[in-house]
Amino acid sequence: MKVLLSFFLLAGVFSSLYAAEDSVYDFEWMDADKEIYVLQNRKYRKASSVSFSAMAGKNISSKFIDQNIGSFRLGYYFSEDWGLEFNYSLSFNQSENNTAAGVLEQGAVPFYRRIDEYKSISVLYSPFYGKFNTFNKIYYVDWYFSAGIASIDTSDNRNRFAVSNDSSLTQASQGGAVWGTGLLFHLSQSWSIRFEFNGIHFQTDRFREDRNSSEQFSSKQWFHNYDMSLGINFRI
Repeated sequence: MKVLLSFFLLAGVFSSLYAAEDSVYDFEWMDADKEIYVLQNRKYRKASSVSFSAMAGKNISSKFIDQNIGSFRLGYYFSEDWGLEFNYSLSFNQSENNTAAGVLEQGAVPFYRRIDEYKSISVLYSPFYGKFNTFNKIYYVDWYFSAGIASIDTSDNRNRFAVSNDSSLTQASQGGAVWGTGLLFHLSQSWSIRFEFNGIHFQTDRFREDRNSSEQFSSKQWFHNYDMSLGINFRI
């Protein structure tokens, strides 16, 4: 939650300071017929370019499962600010964590629904860019946002609530919404380092056990999944 609040706070600050390459600043102490233009010097351009990204990261929201994330992206920017991106993500090295083990030791069953893979299409909006100088070298950065829809494949342990205590997982597919925000640290016109925070939201069944009768019940509920990834981006 703190990470989300930090992103939105930065977005508010930068939106108030945003200036395009043709922005005009109004200095009241100058003559009325004089104007000062701010040159942003966008060195690395994205308009009419195709990009490929390979990223790896970790799920940071699952209570009972440890998951690593891998993703492959194909994107196209129509302009410097707007683009479209296809994403294929999958999970690997998935295992129950210490929290799940602790719940099992108390005689209860921790219900979890993990995302095995998902495919999405998102609109990209990249309104902020800038540069910073360190070790006598200038680095250029783009800050972008994304939102879209996804097809999500999941697995859950609902069978653990049955009398047989079956440990097999049940697969399911559903639609959902995805969003994200991230940074592109440009190394050259073609290469950049990409950091991203993603959210995935979908509604499906949640299972629980009645403590008195040991019967299984289900109800519809929204699931919220968050992950952070780091990778490399190539643009042509």
